[in-house]
Amino acid sequence: MKFLILSEISELKLKNDENYIVFEKSHEDFYSKKINKSKLQIYNPNILRKIDKNKSFDFCDKIYEKILKDISIELNKLHDVTLSYKSWEIIFGNWLRYFIWTCYERYTSINKTINNIDIKEILIKKDNNFEFHSRDTEGIYYDSIDDEWNSNLYYKVLKYLNIKNLRIFPYDSIKKEDNKYITNKITFKNKILKSLLNIFKIINTENSAVVSKTYLPTFYEKLFEILLFQVPTYWDFGNINYRKYDYGMRKKLNLDYEKKTNIENFIRKNIKFFLPISTVESFQDLMEKSQNVGLPKNPKFIFTSNDFEHNEIFKFYVSKLNDKKIFNYYIGQHGVYFSDIRGDKLRSEFSTPNKFLTWGYSDSKKFVRSFNFCSLGRKKYQNSNNKSKKFLITVMPMDYKIYPYSNMHYLEKGFSNVLDILKSSDEKITKNAIVRLHEIFKIRKGKFYLKKYFDDKSLNIDFGAEAFHKARQNSRLTFFNYDSTGILENLSLNYPTICMWDDFDECISDDFINKYRILIDAKILFLNRDDLKIHLNSVWDNIDEWWLDKKTQNCIKLFNQNFNIQGNLSSLLNLKKICLN
Repeated sequence: MKFLILSEISELKLKNDENYIVFEKSHEDFYSKKINKSKLQIYNPNILRKIDKNKSFDFCDKIYEKILKDISIELNKLHDVTLSYKSWEIIFGNWLRYFIWTCYERYTSINKTINNIDIKEILIKKDNNFEFHSRDTEGIYYDSIDDEWNSNLYYKVLKYLNIKNLRIFPYDSIKKEDNKYITNKITFKNKILKSLLNIFKIINTENSAVVSKTYLPTFYEKLFEILLFQVPTYWDFGNINYRKYDYGMRKKLNLDYEKKTNIENFIRKNIKFFLPISTVESFQDLMEKSQNVGLPKNPKFIFTSNDFEHNEIFKFYVSKLNDKKIFNYYIGQHGVYFSDIRGDKLRSEFSTPNKFLTWGYSDSKKFVRSFNFCSLGRKKYQNSNNKSKKFLITVMPMDYKIYPYSNMHYLEKGFSNVLDILKSSDEKITKNAIVRLHEIFKIRKGKFYLKKYFDDKSLNIDFGAEAFHKARQNSRLTFFNYDSTGILENLSLNYPTICMWDDFDECISDDFINKYRILIDAKILFLNRDDLKIHLNSVWDNIDEWWLDKKTQNCIKLFNQNFNIQGNLSSLLNLKKICLN
């Protein structure tokens, strides 16, 4: 018999004559100093093959469709409004998907474990007064990697499943560290520009298009607005003062659920405790603010590639217009969607806009082929002449546990790949390596990984002090340890690039396996460390001999074709035509 540990329990004393299992590698690290390693095992039943990942997505999507319909009705009653199903999907559709995926993963992990292993006792921490809600829809990302949030969620699942063999430890009443990191650092120059553009918005009319965070470089985004014959504008959505959690208000939300024990009924029973403040307590405030921040009342169209996700004011504004049915709504591609099974069309940015504007891919009338917004006007690669010595390593940002299967092992494998490549490469490469990390590694779980993998003082760590396009331009070669949007940007501008991630066949959508194998043939994408290290050491002294070789260049052109199109001024005019149709 074994003990299952679901939390980081500092006071827990482990015995060397007992066997323990954990789901997380981070939990194995936490307990490894407390016991003989042979007595501690990682058991994760939700590390799935692609076929089972897709089944999980499909299963969860059926739950999503039913719950979104029912929770929309309940929220309309609560707020005395009549927003449509689609308007609620605009407001919090992706949050709901992530929440369902997260609950499914935690629920099935426990179910599979107790059904497959003889568990003597489950050891867990819980807080009797814990509140699961976040302020906004973005909060679920940070909650999903928070040990206390997960521990209390696991406890809810265990109680729902009526599991009795629990040993419960209390949480200390210590104020939690803020999970959010500071983003969008603004230079003095950009502050002045935004202030001027904010003033100019009063010149625009109630029919002006709303163009916001499109992923176009700032100059070209403003040029696009000029091409629309309107004054370039910076939309200031302001700050939000969120109300406090109101249990009494949430008690009024009641989704019907059956007595039968299953994941859908678990979600139906508990979702009201998890909904973001933005959808419950602060709903009226946000709706009112969205109508009074100076946005056009009747825009000819709305185009964004970013604000649709976590800009609460923007989403409320769009949701209100959606019910009036008086505008066209366009969302632009902003990541590696179609090739990654995690983004395979089960997202609100595909279902809510009139058109989804891609960087080159199209399989329907709704998915309109455009161009790579990020790379427009950026400097293309020129012969290196070996002047630059920098080796830019772009590391996967913190992944989040929001999928219906386990995914965090890919994060740690990626870190190990980076360190092994640095350790085994020629000294002239490693001494010029710059490890580029996301700022999320400065907080909570991120700090754990930063210390574990990148605490070596000899490493040159960069937290994005230099804009990526400049860092790339000043480097001889860029390496990505994950399927990054940056790879597409680099290849559209023809910058020397190599990349590698584990379980390639399990992570790439079947429709794009052959597309990515083109990069393998060009020695851009590698499936194992040894092949990458051999290639890196062999081409470092003369990158252009490999990169500008006819075979490599033909492979890049073939990969980019109908998938990753480099734009120009003509493309911007065509974008105008798409948006005005």
